[in-house]
Amino acid sequence: AASALKSDTLREGTPAPDAVLERLDGAGGDVKLSDLWKGKGAILVFWNTWCSACQKELVSLSRSLGEIPGGASRIVGVNLDQGTRAHARLFVKEKKIPFLNLHDAGEAAGLYSVSTLPTLYIVGADGTICYAATGYTRVSRIASESRSCGGGP
Repeated sequence: AASALKSDTLREGTPAPDAVLERLDGAGGDVKLSDLWKGKGAILVFWNTWCSACQKELVSLSRSLGEIPGGASRIVGVNLDQGTRAHARLFVKEKKIPFLNLHDAGEAAGLYSVSTLPTLYIVGADGTICYAATGYTRVSRIASESRSCGGGP
């Protein structure tokens, strides 16, 4: 289960910070986070390849997309690996992670007060934080909170 939030983790109702991040898949172009949640909301998962709980969370989300309102179109991984991105790209490819993953050199992690991995935020369609959790979070909890944030039935 998700652990207690750190005191500096963004709280419910806080405007979600915006940042422009590089696509991890090398498909070209950068992605503005606010474009991802406009009109539908988004689930942001901050992760790193050395974090076993992060790996478990990404794989669990990938296997349970039918439970998440909006499925893969609403989930965004934000990778925090430093240096080469090759290891993170390989992990995403080998584990067949179907949702968008972006690379963050630390800017977004700072804006989102990420001090524990994984850190998960659900951002509503209005751009405010609806839910935040640190540590591994069960898919059933993510799905429930996503629905509460206006993410579907």
